[in-house]
Amino acid sequence: MWIRGVRLVAWVVVMAPLVGCAWVPEGGGGTNVPDRALLVTLTLADRVDANYYYYLAIDTDDDRTDGPLPLYEGPFWGNGWGTGSMTYFVSYHAGAYGVYRPAILADLVPRSITGEPVETGIAAVSGSPTAPVAGIHKLTVDRINYGAVAIDTAGTVQSAANASFQGAGTLTIGTDAEGRVAAGSIVFTPAETGGRPLTSAEQSAVADLNRGGALLAPNSLSALGLALTLAPTPAAGVQTLTIAPTTGAVTDRFEAYFDTGDYMASGVLYANQANSEGPTPILPGVRFTTGDLVQGGVSNVITQFDVTANYLGLPFAGTVPRGTGLASRQLAFEIDLAQIGDPQDRIDLNFITTDELIFDPEIAGPKRYDGLGNTGNQFVTLNLNTNYTYANDDATYPEYSGDANPAAIDIVDWRIEVILANR
Repeated sequence: MWIRGVRLVAWVVVMAPLVGCAWVPEGGGGTNVPDRALLVTLTLADRVDANYYYYLAIDTDDDRTDGPLPLYEGPFWGNGWGTGSMTYFVSYHAGAYGVYRPAILADLVPRSITGEPVETGIAAVSGSPTAPVAGIHKLTVDRINYGAVAIDTAGTVQSAANASFQGAGTLTIGTDAEGRVAAGSIVFTPAETGGRPLTSAEQSAVADLNRGGALLAPNSLSALGLALTLAPTPAAGVQTLTIAPTTGAVTDRFEAYFDTGDYMASGVLYANQANSEGPTPILPGVRFTTGDLVQGGVSNVITQFDVTANYLGLPFAGTVPRGTGLASRQLAFEIDLAQIGDPQDRIDLNFITTDELIFDPEIAGPKRYDGLGNTGNQFVTLNLNTNYTYANDDATYPEYSGDANPAAIDIVDWRIEVILANR
């Protein structure tokens, strides 16, 4: 009972200025008081406008080098309001609260936008990155490892080296006792992993050999990028050359939005493979469709938050601004930490407000917004191991009025109380 009494006192302190506002517990986090919660109050310079958009963006990845950031320019608008690193958010719009888990998607940026001179051979990307961080991934193919060639039986071909062929599969070739190619004996079958049909030039070279009668030579399959080593003594029979998948070693130079959270990583992609993360994922959760890879080639992949997010329900409780005076300028709500993944140690938060959501890539921006700090990029880190009240007045970069327009999105004060009932 003492714990609940403390909770009640906390609510009186936080919500006292909001007398006269509508209390909205219906359909919230449940009837049981959360053991671990955040009590949040946001104050604007003017009355909250139900046509505008108000967010508490939350990052629970336990990485203090990144956090939620406002999105203020295009063309990569994503969800139209937030970027950086974000795992959950609370929104208020059209008189209603909601708790959401955002989805982040990957898209291949056209060369016409990036201006890169060559491509990597990446034709498309799909999927949602495991790390929910928005930005540009510059992917460079540093090295191509052509698939090794194995031969099933002894015969005229003693061994083969792959100099440039990127299509995995099997190639049958028959010769007579003199080492001449048997008519129609050369058949290429693409492999399921890393395989592709022969190009017209490659198919033309095979067709010439398939007429039969030509003496097999070390360069007979040079059009396919294969060099043959012939046995000292030819032998009649059919051999199968199995060509392993070609792979490319790729470096990912990630540039996060607004110079926070940049990093460099590496991985391996298959050539000529549809919808695959590759043997060593570059971006876990993202699948690539590739053709022949280009060494030294560069492709840019953008990760951004999708317009559609996963709705998790209402916050445990909240108030709808009404009337005049201070009560009309404040948003206040309680978040059950269990609803946002039950983070244990710390989280990063940012308030982000805007009067419109822009999705059209033809509009480059800027757009009107506000966030914490002078530029909106000063997200706040909360320690979840102790009861504590974080307030604007104590912030390193406090919010002041007059740094955003219209006034209904201008953040002037905020307060977040960490409540740990069982701690």
